Amino acid sequence: MQFLVLLYADESTMPVPGTVDFERDMVGFAAFGEVASGAIVAGVALEQRSTARTVCHVGDSVEVVARTFAETDETLGGLYVLEAVSMEGALAMARHLPVAIYGTVEVRPLGQWFDRSTTMSGLSHGASPGPARYLATIHGPESTTVGAGAVNGADSPDNDPAAHQRFAHAATDLIIAGGALHPSPSAATIRVRDGALQISEGGFPATDTARALYIMGGTSEAVIEMATHIPVVAGGGVELRPVMELDS
Repeated sequence: MQFLVLLYADESTMPVPGTVDFERDMVGFAAFGEVASGAIVAGVALEQRSTARTVCHVGDSVEVVARTFAETDETLGGLYVLEAVSMEGALAMARHLPVAIYGTVEVRPLGQWFDRSTTMSGLSHGASPGPARYLATIHGPESTTVGAGAVNGADSPDNDPAAHQRFAHAATDLIIAGGALHPSPSAATIRVRDGALQISEGGFPATDTARALYIMGGTSEAVIEMATHIPVVAGGGVELRPVMELDS
């Protein structure tokens, strides 16, 4: 099975580069890398929340606003895709992420993850030149009724395989990777407070409405324009965040 691991923290309290806390953070991520060695399928770090853009769908109108989809104190800072035999196995690895000490780590089953990066030319993965990458998370209300072929349990545009196939065909030059998420009740969150491990059922509030995601590559204008065509439910939207391209 594959699991999406989402890292949340309040940017105002995150460790700052050059400090002891930041160095401790880096040691923690390295330790997680050793624990999860062989299980990490993908991973990205994101730019600050001030860079976020959200495509809002209200009725027949589409608007792009300069904010995250969910306005919470803790914001998404990065993610991993892990391969594990069970949720317990994924949690056993994710609990070692240092973000759990000062933020929140969410672990949620993935319906399917695909990655075209090895077959696409000109991509920037910490090397230049290449188009910038963006994380597009698709949000919308969840339903308790499982629709035909729907991972997230709704007979709606964002769970319509044909609608996504049409979008994928139109965006074939921009889409690098992506996957569908299981409903938020299947998720679990991890926090470590005063040395005590806390594991709670359910997703983090900022991603309770998350249904699927894409990683896209291209200019900001091209990615934003294409994101307006991603199928979403009424009242839903698409949040876009630039991927932080770390030096290789």
